[in-house]
Amino acid sequence: MKVSFGRLAALLMVCGAAAACRPDIQPVQGTLEPGTPAAEAPAAVRETLETAPLDDRFEYLLNDGENGLAVLSLLRCSEGQSAEGYGVLVVCGDTRTELPGIRHGNMPQARFDAAKGELWLTGADAEGTGLRVERPYLLRFDPAGRASVAATIDPYAMQEELRKHLSFSVKNKNITFYADGAPLVTSTVTEDGMGPLFDQPVWIGEQIRYELDGGLTVLVTPGLSFQTGKVLLYDDTPTLAATVALTPEGFTLSGFRIYPEL
Repeated sequence: MKVSFGRLAALLMVCGAAAACRPDIQPVQGTLEPGTPAAEAPAAVRETLETAPLDDRFEYLLNDGENGLAVLSLLRCSEGQSAEGYGVLVVCGDTRTELPGIRHGNMPQARFDAAKGELWLTGADAEGTGLRVERPYLLRFDPAGRASVAATIDPYAMQEELRKHLSFSVKNKNITFYADGAPLVTSTVTEDGMGPLFDQPVWIGEQIRYELDGGLTVLVTPGLSFQTGKVLLYDDTPTLAATVALTPEGFTLSGFRIYPEL
């Protein structure tokens, strides 16, 4: 029997919609709340960025001699005062741009796209045991070489966009993760000391980070909640990746996959 391309496409759309509406597939939940005010950098951070030489108070995130560009994070204001994870300095030629309000955290990244003249930077809004919530920044330069933040993605906005795409189903101790209704991976729960899974067992928000190689990629690791205790566990869940594209309205996600790719 021959099936026209249009009819085949329509059938695939119906099948995809049916899979997305299966009653055993549930949306993931989010831990981050909207409107959380950002903490402020210590007052000494700005002064140090404006006046300090590039000494051991800084760490190079990028040192691109070919393009005359350097990006540094401030580790401390003085021997007795921490920068508390705040403060980024961008040096383009002879022009310094101080960005005291950027919280770079412990594992920042920087990548310069010379073809577009754009600088990507990631920092962490929150860090701790089982907690890494990153924020990406896109910086652009004026003709004098001064940098400014052209775009950033709030962690809550990313969480909520991910929740539009991600879902899961549970069968015995197996959890299958889906993106836009298509199965990505099935994981087996090995934890046996926390009782059964909670009624809403899969949450995201505490583990959101980014990669900058080849563009902007978001990485999210879901956590599992059990009947005993309220701490999310991550040992039995995969890390999922998606490609991020900026738009005039904000950003979009596509190309969901397992990270690292198998």
